[in-house]
Parts: sequence; structure tokens; C-alpha cells
Amino acid sequence: MADPDLVPSNIPLAAFAFALQFHPTESILAAGLVNGFVDLYRVDAGANTELFRYTHHSGACRDLAFSADGAWLYTVSSDQSVAVLDVGTCEVAWQINPAHETAVNCVLPLNEQAFATADDDGVIQIWDTREPAPVLKLDEHEDVINGMVVHAGKKMLVTAGGDGFLGVFNLRKGTLQAMSDNMEEELCTIALMRDGDRVVCGTQSGVMDIFTWGDFGDISDRYPAQPSFECALKIDEDTLITGASDGLIRLVGVLPNRVIDVVGEHPMPVEALALSPQRPWLVSSSHDSVAAFWGLGNLRQRLAETPRDPSEKPQPPKRHKKKGGFFSGLAAE
Repeated sequence: MADPDLVPSNIPLAAFAFALQFHPTESILAAGLVNGFVDLYRVDAGANTELFRYTHHSGACRDLAFSADGAWLYTVSSDQSVAVLDVGTCEVAWQINPAHETAVNCVLPLNEQAFATADDDGVIQIWDTREPAPVLKLDEHEDVINGMVVHAGKKMLVTAGGDGFLGVFNLRKGTLQAMSDNMEEELCTIALMRDGDRVVCGTQSGVMDIFTWGDFGDISDRYPAQPSFECALKIDEDTLITGASDGLIRLVGVLPNRVIDVVGEHPMPVEALALSPQRPWLVSSSHDSVAAFWGLGNLRQRLAETPRDPSEKPQPPKRHKKKGGFFSGLAAE
């Protein structure tokens, strides 16, 4: 059995990474770079191996995400294009260029055939790879979308906007369900926490805004966690790993709100984070063009053994009967 304390060597990148993502079942890391490259690496504590380099984007690769089974890699770019890559054959299986009228900033797989993209003007588009055009367009935001999550049980897409608004969209109806009050600062990150009962956004000022599900008008709690949020990763229902403008990578608890520990540090702002689903490894990137690895040891086990705040017990989600259709089987956040 591999030693869980061994951590891979850092990977020098061809440019700094806007996005990092681990394959869901294999020890493969995807890096989306500012020069447009999408690089795949096999990661191991003994040695890292570059597997393939995609060069289908002419502008920066702003975001990427694997499908739930790892067969496909979705990528978006500042060149306004959207692509789906076949991980097995290393080919570009599907690409639309231009897919948006401005730079595309984030992507989110929804199920085996649908995914969402969002751009610098706040436009969200839902795609079916069997179709040459988006099947749904949502334009309620007025500035860049910095992040998206889906509440699978409720078929809702939740968005963090640079315009200061949290958006909630009903994917079944293709309409806006709710919009928060203006938070008067950019919402930079988003995560669905506490079994879907809380939506947590990291802001430009470093405050963590917490919304209660169903009450989106205003925040129910806030916590000044760090300097400006650059990125954030959900590690479990009560804990985030965050990257900040001061270069620190923090472990942050949600309800009770607290900084638990500092996991790592870069000399410049942290641009991207990814967590290995198989091994206790975190990878991060900054403007130094290095994918840096950090060992988390038995962190997941320790967090699982930590009891929740007894004063904060969200109600269990109601069970819904499964129905077929285009938006069935939405990927959980």
C-alpha cells in the first residue's frame, strides 16, 4: 500500500494556471493555462508524467471540469469558445467557437449530456452536446459569473456574480427563481454546504457571505475569513479550503465559522485549487507557474470525526421521485 504521507513533486507549468481539476477515478490532473494550453498529467508520489497537451484554445483557458465518470473534460476560454475533450482518445470531441459573445469564465457539468457555461457579461448558457446551439440562455446578471453550483435535489443552478448578486435559476422551467439583494461587492466563489441548506460565497473583501436555502434576499451570516477570496473548494459539508490574495491556503469551517488551519502558502495570490478524490493531496497554483502539492494526511477522517455544532442542524432534504428528461440526474455539487 502506498505511503499516505508521500506527496508528489511540484509540477512546473508552461504558464500559470487559471484552473486545476483532478480526474474523478484516476490519478490524473488537468491544468487550464493562461496561454490556452490544457495539460494532462499522471500524478504519483514517485514521479509525475505529462500525458497530453491540448492546444484547441487561442485564448486563456479560464475553467475546466471533468464529467462525473471522467470520460470527458469540459473547457472554456477567453477566446469565447467552449469545448468537450475525449480523455480516452485525447481528441477534441465537440467545440463551438464563438459560443458566447464575450470571454467564457466558468463551466459546470450538469449530467451526462448537459453542461452550463457563463461569461464575463453575466450570460449563462446550457448546452447539449447533441445540439449546435445552447438549449437555454439566462441573462439576469450584469457582470462576470465567477462560479456556479447545482442543487441536484431541487434542480436549481446557483451563481455568484461580479455584480454582487447571488442568482438562483430553476433549470426545469428555465427561469430565474430568486436573486439576492446586492451585496455591494463582487462574489468571487460559491459552494453549497450543510447538506444543501447553506450557500457560501467568498467576496472580494475576504468576507464569507452565508445564505440560508430558500431565503436568498439577504445573508443569514457573515464571517471575515481572510483577504480577498480568489478560489475555494468544498472538502465536506462543513469545511472549505480557500485560496486568498495573500497567498495563504486556509482550512475554513462553516457554522461555526472559523479558520481552522493554514494548509499551504504561495508568494503570490492563489489562483486555483484541486483536491484528489483518491489520495490525501491538495494541489494549488499561483502566478509562479507551478502546480504545488500539499499533503493533507488524515484530514478527511479527522473532520468526519468532529461533531457538528449542535445548535446548527439543518433539516434533511426531502426525497424526490426520479423523473426522466433533459435535466434529470443533475450532478451534485
